[in-house]
Amino acid sequence: AELEDVTLGVPAGGHVVVTGASGSGKTTLVNLLLRHHDPDVGQVLVDGEPVSSFTLDSLRRCVGVVSQRVELLNASIADNLRLVVPAAGDGELWRVLGEVGLADEVRGMEAGLRTVVGPAGTRLSGGQAQRLTVARVILQRPRVLILDEFTASVDPDLAAEIRVNLARCLPGVTVVEISHECDCGGVEDAVGYLDHSLAAARRLWCLSYSPVEVVDGPEELCLDHAPALEWRGVSFCYRDADGVPLPAVLEDVTLGVPASR
Repeated sequence: AELEDVTLGVPAGGHVVVTGASGSGKTTLVNLLLRHHDPDVGQVLVDGEPVSSFTLDSLRRCVGVVSQRVELLNASIADNLRLVVPAAGDGELWRVLGEVGLADEVRGMEAGLRTVVGPAGTRLSGGQAQRLTVARVILQRPRVLILDEFTASVDPDLAAEIRVNLARCLPGVTVVEISHECDCGGVEDAVGYLDHSLAAARRLWCLSYSPVEVVDGPEELCLDHAPALEWRGVSFCYRDADGVPLPAVLEDVTLGVPASR
């Protein structure tokens, strides 16, 4: 199993760090909260209510994510920011860019807010692209903030700056941080460790994993506060197209790669 009988609680407004080796299931915990998958066993709860009871749109509007992988569209800076608040005016965009120290740099670009960032932000520097994703989550004003290895590709000074900006602009939110190492500047309330590594198996899963469609819940999730989160007795494993669980350990694997033509 990717996760087996995992129980984790995050108090309202708390900051919990989940750490462990690559492939141990840290990001899978977040994916279960966002309902990219549903657990095979157990429940994921927001303020005591199963996440499966909420519509996907309303659930994901309440959760902001800053991850190691820069998730930007090949579109303008303004369009990338407005993904979370389509009606935001230019003034609001400049405000959040200023919060992350990016406003002057964008003003120095020939097209300003209309500057196209390229696929995954490749026309920006790494630091600019990461700060743009932070500006977007500040504009979103979520009640839950997921930090998924967000410092892995930035230098320590920029990582510290991002933490300060998030703490100042999003006070009191419930934070779940995914990290290889437990070095988060002392801001965390508790640390959870996952030690079941499936890193080797992931290379097979990318070829054969068959996702299961999640069904929209009936209720709108409307939060005016930072909620408590809980993963209660959660187990989950990836399955192939026939519904057979994929192995945690690879045995007797044969793989052929044809010559390029």
